[in-house]
Amino acid sequence: MKHKAPQLCPPTIRIFGRTYIINHLRANGLGQDRMGGCDNVMQIIAIDKDQSPIEEADTTLHEVLHALCYTMKLGLDEELEEQVVSALATGVMGVLQDNREFA
Repeated sequence: MKHKAPQLCPPTIRIFGRTYIINHLRANGLGQDRMGGCDNVMQIIAIDKDQSPIEEADTTLHEVLHALCYTMKLGLDEELEEQVVSALATGVMGVLQDNREFA
């Protein structure tokens, strides 16, 4: 039996006055090769619950950045937004991991 650490994320997160619910699901509930998803209309962030803690944090930040792009009306096309969000989420997580006092 594989031991799974508890989820690090709170059950909700506030983004510019909007409360997003964070749901932890199995990966197959998210679609092929997806670790998370953000539904801005319903204000729900879905996270694959079988990730390691660092991957869970990275995925959650990734989805929060999608919510920020939407809320701030950045108007990026889907491919560009995914590239920017992926790079920023992983980059910021790396800085936070390497500089705990900054976090």
